Amino acid sequence: MEYGLNLYFQFAGYSDIAIGMGLTFGYTICENFSNPFLKPNIISFWRSWHISLADWIRDYVYLTLVAHARNRAFAIVVAMIALGLWHEFTFRYIVWGAYHGAGIAVYHRIRKTTGTIFHFPERPVFRYLSYALAVMINFTFVSLSFALTKEDTILEAMMVYREIFLFWI
Repeated sequence: MEYGLNLYFQFAGYSDIAIGMGLTFGYTICENFSNPFLKPNIISFWRSWHISLADWIRDYVYLTLVAHARNRAFAIVVAMIALGLWHEFTFRYIVWGAYHGAGIAVYHRIRKTTGTIFHFPERPVFRYLSYALAVMINFTFVSLSFALTKEDTILEAMMVYREIFLFWI
């Protein structure tokens, strides 16, 4: 969790510096992060984390694959693997991309089948609680992926997962 927040603050900070420098020279640069850890689902997360890169991957990799393969889930997973490989050309980033791609594909499937994953009730207190629960689940999903990028090998990442999920052993 600390690693992911550190990444966010560094990337968002660098983006804010670039935006400010651009304004200084008369250029407008789009916002690249929009509170991604406060989003209730993985799709919203990726629409607000590293927006310029995520949009490029969507426009040039995902949409091209959907047009040719006509398989949305396949296109999502391959696009996210491409996003991972953009960061680092290693097996752990392939796994990281596949993890996020699978998460997005599963979210799409559940939403298509049920209409929604979280129904936010009419009463404000329940709506806020439901939204907070969705944010916590999404935050946990995203945070678990950081072991893949923080550790040097997949084996080391698996040891982190072992400690998280099998801490009593």
